Amino acid sequence: MPAHPGETNMSAHDILTLLINIIVECGQDPVTQLAGYLMTDDPIYLPDCVHARSLADSIGRDLLLEALLQYYVERNGRSALSHHTDL
Repeated sequence: MPAHPGETNMSAHDILTLLINIIVECGQDPVTQLAGYLMTDDPIYLPDCVHARSLADSIGRDLLLEALLQYYVERNGRSALSHHTDL
């Protein structure tokens, strides 16, 4: 496992990718677990193995959510947003 994110200047995207891999390795669904964590700020949604909770805490929910949205928009283009009339 890489050093603690604060020691390596890991990006939000890198931390998110690492969290997803950790959650999968622990046999859990990353979508459900990350959604629960992002909605409640309760670390119980993240596995305690391999320091996943401290990784998420080191960056915070705001930057994790920003990384998720950035990834989604980059993958789906701005056209994904044009389907919503209220945006």
